[in-house]
Amino acid sequence: MFVIKSILSIKVFYMLLFLFTNICIGQSESRKAFVLALNVPDNERNSNSAFKEIASENNLKRLSCFQDNKLQSDLYFDKLGNVILNFDTSNRIISKSEFKYDSKDRLSEISYFDLNGEFTDGFRYEYDGLYKTKFETGNAIPIDREVELKEENIRIYSRYTSDGWVLSGIYIKNSKGEYERELNYNNDGLYKEFQHYYDSKLLKGFTKKITYSGGLKISEKDYSAYKTDVRGNKIERYSAYSNDTLQLVSTHKFNEQNQVIENDYPSFLENFEYYPNGLIKSKTTKNRNGITVLTFFYQNLLPKKIVKNNGENESTFRYEYEFFK
Repeated sequence: MFVIKSILSIKVFYMLLFLFTNICIGQSESRKAFVLALNVPDNERNSNSAFKEIASENNLKRLSCFQDNKLQSDLYFDKLGNVILNFDTSNRIISKSEFKYDSKDRLSEISYFDLNGEFTDGFRYEYDGLYKTKFETGNAIPIDREVELKEENIRIYSRYTSDGWVLSGIYIKNSKGEYERELNYNNDGLYKEFQHYYDSKLLKGFTKKITYSGGLKISEKDYSAYKTDVRGNKIERYSAYSNDTLQLVSTHKFNEQNQVIENDYPSFLENFEYYPNGLIKSKTTKNRNGITVLTFFYQNLLPKKIVKNNGENESTFRYEYEFFK
């Protein structure tokens, strides 16, 4: 997800990591390919939560991911399907991560280790009623705090400063779990807002970006949009990131089971095939470098191996499992 440039210091890297503690950075190819076989949303594929369902339903204790018989990723789970230990030889900064959970199955501690097994950094979480507060390991001063109002579908975020707690964001979802409003705050108060809405008659969704200064609205513009089919699948996506005009950035096709069968982007094309039971059979990517095909093989409905072929080279991702008895 992130490209860490050589000019960035390790400290800056960890500052970025603080913002995304449940996202696994620098994942191996074998792990990424495995996650493609899981029925999880795109926005969860980089996180440990992607494994929750398959691990809990299959009583997984350990998942080992190999590329051409070389171990790349090794994940250990608790009996609830949570990742508790992750080794990744492809990550040159963080090769080992440990995760702990409390009696209510809430994340309570994360620890990161380098290639030599030395502790580098980590976080701990404290829960008090509606409050979830994050601390850097070994530091009594909090970093940030989250308040979740479940009935109202609202999350409120604050960061801790020398002046105490300062509001940083409010996120509001509708009854379907979709974002309606995102409000961002800095030291001067509200400075940016995103408003999301969907027109069921037009089958279109829109996002407006509103900027503020001194509490006053100074601009409002289209930020992004999408069009759906009658089943709610997003078949067209539009963006105005670089200018004030919405432009088509991708198109998508789905089968009768609402599984994506084609993603068409400006620089590459993806096509997917599925087995009759719904498991992914192949993924074909076409770009300026040529064609790459991933072919998926299963045993007892679990990925056994995935073969990657680009016409010149072939690589095999293989998976081994241990189960709780």
